[in-house]
Amino acid sequence: MAAVRAERRRCSSWTGRPASQRVREIEPRRVSDRMSPMKFRYRKQVALVAGFAIAIAVALVALGWRRSASEGPTYEGRTLREWVESIDLSHFPDRTSPFFLQTSNAIVQIGTNGLPFLLEWIRYKPSRTLIVVGSAIEDVSHRLPSTPVGDAIVDWAQRGFRRAEAAVVAFEILGQTAESCANDLAAIVRDSTDKRGAGRATYALAELGDSAYPHLRSIALDTKGLSRTPAIRGMRLMRTNTMAAVPVLVQLLDDPDPEICRSAAGALGDIRLIPEVAVPALVEVLRHSNGETRFFAAWALGRYGANAVVAIPALQVALGDSQAYVRDSASNSLQVITSTVTTNAATQ
Repeated sequence: MAAVRAERRRCSSWTGRPASQRVREIEPRRVSDRMSPMKFRYRKQVALVAGFAIAIAVALVALGWRRSASEGPTYEGRTLREWVESIDLSHFPDRTSPFFLQTSNAIVQIGTNGLPFLLEWIRYKPSRTLIVVGSAIEDVSHRLPSTPVGDAIVDWAQRGFRRAEAAVVAFEILGQTAESCANDLAAIVRDSTDKRGAGRATYALAELGDSAYPHLRSIALDTKGLSRTPAIRGMRLMRTNTMAAVPVLVQLLDDPDPEICRSAAGALGDIRLIPEVAVPALVEVLRHSNGETRFFAAWALGRYGANAVVAIPALQVALGDSQAYVRDSASNSLQVITSTVTTNAATQ
């Protein structure tokens, strides 16, 4: 009972005081408990760094911090993997730089001995764990100031993608030397469930020369395929089989997918063969419902020059197209065709 009475006296003495006095007593505790903005930012940064470290730890545990066994043959003290990873993958790489020429020479010297490794790298598909961890690392890296360590970790997480892309350039360097890989690359495209991986294999296939044409044709005509557009673009690289590609590309102009249709039109404009077949087909595409497809058809007709004289009436109609970029393309092609006809007449 004595304890209860003492507690009542303590509570009544506190509640009986003026409100201002009670506030002065409890306010210091509230201020001390409140986190300052600087302290809050510091703790947030610490939390981000901790999350970054955890993501790295998970990645290292999941993937294993070890040097890849797929190094490839060695040339001048560097492995094929090191040479390939040094390739510049920027949008406008300098293919005449001494460093690239040195890399190209190394890949050529290694030759067919490196093909199994290039095929392995092109097959690269990140695991679900790597995708999750890589996304976490990239997200955290955007929130923190750029540091050499952070940049190195992000670089490490993306290395597999870049090596796969660089392997395509390696096939470009080797060219027909790597034509024995045509069936393997076609199998990668056929079996792939990853559109990006299928595209890499298709672009590599297109670099092998004429032996790749049957595979590119099959890929382009496969309506359920993942790599039709790269196959169409690859047909432009054919040498003696380029003429054989024209009927296939004309057939693809009727494809229900507008992307396939305009890719075929662009390829015909690059090839510029068999105008008696290609030009009438491109004229029909000028009436396509998709504006970008009409643009490429008009552009391609201009590439045929004087051989596209029969397209002049259709291009004149296209000058009234609802899309400005289509009108511009038709106008440019008309100028090219008429000037070419005039030049040819003058020389005769």
